[in-house]
Amino acid sequence: MIFVPIIWLPILSLSQYRKFIKSMIKFFKNIRQNLLYDGQTSKYLKYAIGEIVLVVIGILIALQINNWNENRKINIEQKLLVTQMLEDAKSDSIFFSGRLVGIAMVDTILTYIDELNQNNGETTLNSLSINGTGRVLPFSSMQFISSIMNDYTETFNKINSPEIKKILRSYNSKFIYAKGNFENLNNIIASNFEPLRFAYHKELRENRKTKSIEILNKIYKYDRVFACVDKMKLTLSVMTGRVHEILEVNNQLIQSLQSYLEEH
Repeated sequence: MIFVPIIWLPILSLSQYRKFIKSMIKFFKNIRQNLLYDGQTSKYLKYAIGEIVLVVIGILIALQINNWNENRKINIEQKLLVTQMLEDAKSDSIFFSGRLVGIAMVDTILTYIDELNQNNGETTLNSLSINGTGRVLPFSSMQFISSIMNDYTETFNKINSPEIKKILRSYNSKFIYAKGNFENLNNIIASNFEPLRFAYHKELRENRKTKSIEILNKIYKYDRVFACVDKMKLTLSVMTGRVHEILEVNNQLIQSLQSYLEEH
C-alpha cells in the first residue's frame, strides 16, 4: 500500500505532495502507537529504521519535484525571451536593409554634386535618378537604431544560451561601430548642408518641379560643399561595410534563435 503512491510522487504537484506526506505521517504514527501498545519493541525498531529511510526518500523526491518545477519555469521564461528576441532581430534586419537603400541614395546625390563640380556646372546625370522627387541635398540625418540593442543588457543577463550570448556580444560591438559612422555622417551634413537647406528653401522647393541645373549651380556655388563630398563618400563606403557586417551577425542571431526554439 505504501509503495504504490510513492511510484506516482514525481508527477504530483508540490502542494499535492505535502498533503501526501501529512497523510503518511498520520499513517506511520498509528502503526508506531500500535506496536508500542502491543509491546513489540524489536519490530518497532525495525519499523523506525524503515520509516527514516522512507522520510529521506520523500525529502529527495520533494527536492526533485521542486527542481523540476523551477526548471520548467525557467524554460518557459527562456522561450518567451527568445521568441521576443527573434521578432526584434527580424525587425532589425528590415531596418538595416533599409539603411543600405538610404546610403545608396545619399551616395547618388553626392555623385550628382561631384559631377556638377568637375564639369563646370554641367552634368549628364538626370536628377530623376536621385530619388524621383528632385531631392538634391542629403537627408537631414540618418538614424541608426536597433530593437535588440534597446534591451541589450537585460537580455544578455537573462539569456542562458552560451551561443546566443556570444552572438549578442558581436552584435553589440558591430552596432556601436555602425552607429558611430552614422553619427559622423550626420555631423558632416549638419555642418555643410543644413545651412544650404535653410538659405535656399524656396529654390529647393522649386527644383522639385523644374529640376533646373541653374538652380543647382546656385545652391552648390560654395567650395566648402564640394570639398566635403569626397569625405562623405568615404564615410558612406565605410558605413556600407559596417551595415553589411551587422546584417551578417543579425542573420546568425536569427538562425541561432530559431534553432533554440526548435530544440526546446
